[in-house]
Formats: sequence, structure tokens, C-alpha cells
Amino acid sequence: MLNLVNLNKKSRCRLGMLLILAGVSGPGLGQEDVYLKVQSGNFEPVAISVADFQGSADPASTRLLREVVEDDLRYSGFFALDGYGETGAAVQLSGELALAGGQLQLTARLNELPGEQRIFEKTFTADRQALRRLGHQTADAVVQHLIGIDGVAQSQIAYIAEHQGGKELFVMDYDGQGSRQLTFSGTINLSPCWSPDGSRIAFTSYLEGNPDIYQLLLPGGSPIRLAAYNGINSAPAWSPDGRRLALTLSKDGNPEIYLLEVSGGKLQRLSFGHGIDTSPSWSPTGREIAFTSDRSGSPQIYLMDAEGSGVRRLTFEGSYNVSPAWSPRGDRIAYVTRDDNSFQICTIDVTGANLRQLTEGPGRHEEPSWSPNGFHIAYTASSGGRREIFVMRYDGAQKRRLSSRAGEQYAPAWSPNVTMRD
Repeated sequence: MLNLVNLNKKSRCRLGMLLILAGVSGPGLGQEDVYLKVQSGNFEPVAISVADFQGSADPASTRLLREVVEDDLRYSGFFALDGYGETGAAVQLSGELALAGGQLQLTARLNELPGEQRIFEKTFTADRQALRRLGHQTADAVVQHLIGIDGVAQSQIAYIAEHQGGKELFVMDYDGQGSRQLTFSGTINLSPCWSPDGSRIAFTSYLEGNPDIYQLLLPGGSPIRLAAYNGINSAPAWSPDGRRLALTLSKDGNPEIYLLEVSGGKLQRLSFGHGIDTSPSWSPTGREIAFTSDRSGSPQIYLMDAEGSGVRRLTFEGSYNVSPAWSPRGDRIAYVTRDDNSFQICTIDVTGANLRQLTEGPGRHEEPSWSPNGFHIAYTASSGGRREIFVMRYDGAQKRRLSSRAGEQYAPAWSPNVTMRD
């Protein structure tokens, strides 16, 4: 069914085209003045040329900057890169890179082709050691201006990695670069989850011997314990307003879903199933929560209102469906299903329709986490016993591996779209 979403009329007129996107709708597209054509099928990317950057910076820096920008634009899914005029680029990005006052400064220009009518001219700055960040800023500006949605090149992915006998919390840039360690506990840490403003990460840790829930203030904070009830404290999920955590506690017997007010510590029990209820995931509106429950005899995905009422089952195909992740656009939920001896990632509409399997093949594909604009999914894949982190487009295309460290890396959690933090 055709659905026109108002995004940016200026860009539509300049490009003289409508992007055709597959199955993307819902909240978050409501910018003024752009038209995005939404229907089933494949989309036609915008042909864009990125010229060699000029300026007083050394040639190695300008070459790397161009590579970063091109990679960001290509992987956004909205552009076809035309470096040599072979595809008839509709727009061209160029600019000058300079070193000013100890900082890098890029003056970027986006022009319509042919004719080179100016679309925008912007100046971006970054620390001298943060050349890649400068490229990410530039690519996000192009996505925002031409497509009318936020890019994700400045976002980050938190994850767990084996390190010196422990399982520590790390974070990397969205493209797998710039990995850095956040915890140094020498113990087991699990299930990272970003706060909506990107200032905190909640996670489960055995720092005091029991699986308790902590938060880490960024950058450079120390873990602060939030939940330390008897039994399991696990699977934290921030509410969209950042005031509460949905989490799994076993303090009353079976693992159940609870709400914890982060500032005051008030606790509210939401689920009352006869089995295991776990893995809560908030809707972007904050009005509903998806979770996993085996109350029907096998693990399935359920939905409930944020107060715990209105419980209804979402998945019916397959006997093992777990780990729901609600899209930031609100229209679909990603989850993990067991297919024979493998584990695959699927998505399904919140109505229970349009089930789509995104991964295939042997091994385990698990722990889906949406990009902040809802166009990509990070996940864990293992083959031969080693877990690694991958990303793919929302429809399963453009799969690529991000893991660059030795040892296992898993449990990716994609940050919101906030300024990258050191």
C-alpha cells in the first residue's frame, strides 16, 4: 500500500526524484518539507559523488576523510557512490580540510548536478585526533539534508568482550572503529542498554558476586548499583523518558518483569506469569513493553501495556521465540527464533503480521539491537563457537562484520543519536 510521508520538499525538488523505500513507516519521519515514498519493494538510491577534499591538511588525512564519508553514505542505504561520473550523480560533495587552532576544520559543500547549484555549505570541527568523527558529522549532515532523517554515523555500539579472564563492557563507533573499554572489573558483565540521552549505560554485573544491575555514567564513570535484590537482577531496559528501567527479577520466585524508578528506587511488578518472563523492550512511545514468556509452554513474544495490563501474545509461528527488540519507528519488533538447530533473527509487525526472516544458515544469530533511525540492526552471530558482532539493513541486506578484537564479542546495544563521547 502506498504511503507518502512528508519529509523535505526542498530536497525533493532539487533531486527531482522520490526515494522508494521498502516497508519503512511509522513515527520519527515527521520532518517538514520532504517527500519519502514508502511502499513494498526495493528502493533506488541517490547517486552521489564525493570529490577529493582539498585544503592545507596533509594528503593522507584528506584521503582518509573521503573514505570515511563515502563508507558512511554507502552504508546508510540511501546512496550509490559515483566516484568517476559513471552513474550520473545527482549531487556532489566537496570541501576543504584545514588545521585551525589545534582542531581540524572541514568546510563541506553539497551541490546539485549538473549546474552545481549550491544545496548547502557547512563547517564542521573536531579534535586533531578525531578525523573519523569529522567524516561522520559530514555524512550525517548529508543524510539529514537530502533524505530528511537522522543518520547514524555518529552513533556508537556498546558490547561485551572477553578480556583478561573477564567479560567486560566496551563501546565502539557504529562502523566498528575506535573500540574502547568501559569496565575493568575482571568479572562477568552482561546485557548493556543505553539511556535515551546516551549519558548512561545500564548492565548486569557479577561485581559483588550476584547478578545485579548497575549503571555507568559516560564518559569515564564508575559503576553504580541500581538493583541488588535476592536472586537474578537482569535484562535492564530504559524507558523512553529515561526515568525508569524495566528489568527481570526473580526475588519473588519465578523471573518476572518489574519497573524500577531510577531516582527514587520505587519498584512495581508488571508480570504475573506461571513461567519465566524476561527480556523487556519498550515501545518508542513508552506505552507498551514487549517481553519473552514461556507461559504458553514454549518461549514466545508477548506485548503488554506499560502498567502490566493488556497482555497479548505476538508470535505463534515456531516453538522458540525470544529476545524482542522494538524498532525506534514503532512498527516492527525484531526477535530470535530457533529453526531446527540454528537460531535466526526475524522481524514482525506489532500487529503480528508480515513475519520476515532476516538471517539464514548454520550457527546462532542472536541479540538484535536497532539503530536509532530504525534502518539497521546490530546482532551477534557465531559460527565455529566464536561470537562476533554484525550489522545488517532492516530487511536483512548489507550484512557486515564489525568485530575487530581477538576473542568473543557479543550483546550489541546501539546508542541513541547523540554526540559521540570519548
